[in-house]
Amino acid sequence: MTSKSEEKETVDNNSAAEEASETAESAGGVKNTKKKRRSAKDKGRNRSRSSAGKNGDGGEDGGASEAGLEKLNAELADALQKNIELTDKYMRLLAEFDNFKKRSLRDLERSIELQGEKLIMNVLPVLDDFERALVHGENENDPAKVLDGFSRVQQKFLQVLKGFDVEPFDSEGEDFDPERHDALMTRPAAEEADDDRILEEFEKGYLRGDKVIRHAKVVVGKVE
Repeated sequence: MTSKSEEKETVDNNSAAEEASETAESAGGVKNTKKKRRSAKDKGRNRSRSSAGKNGDGGEDGGASEAGLEKLNAELADALQKNIELTDKYMRLLAEFDNFKKRSLRDLERSIELQGEKLIMNVLPVLDDFERALVHGENENDPAKVLDGFSRVQQKFLQVLKGFDVEPFDSEGEDFDPERHDALMTRPAAEEADDDRILEEFEKGYLRGDKVIRHAKVVVGKVE
């Protein structure tokens, strides 16, 4: 049997071991707590640094955005100024073109007026000759002299027209051309060759340069 002293020693040893274990656990808990505290502090510092870094980047982004906005405002102001200048230039050109059209129209009207006056001034002497021919014709018994006088008036008048680039063209014996002739009537043609040929001219046609200013009035032959 185990003696009482041995049992007591065993109990004391177990108590000591338990106390040592509790002490060790307590020490380990303190160490773990300190470690946790240090870890929490480190995390806090890291968060602060991260937050500071983010705040710093945000400041740079804000500055860049403000600079970009100022640049856009400057470009917008420059574009508006150019638009104002171009609009003013356009309005000036429009006014100048309108004035040019008005001047051109006035010049054209004046030119037509001067041409009309020039034509009248050239025709008046022909009219004077015609009146003189009538006066002499009343006192002239020779019809040949009367005809000669009127022929001279006609030639003078044709010279006046020629001065304005206006000349008559002959039609009788020519093929009918609707660009130059007006057919007043048709007449039976004696020969096949006279089909669509002008047999008679009632009124002469006139050209100004290459332009027909009056169609000749004619009789056209038709083979029946």
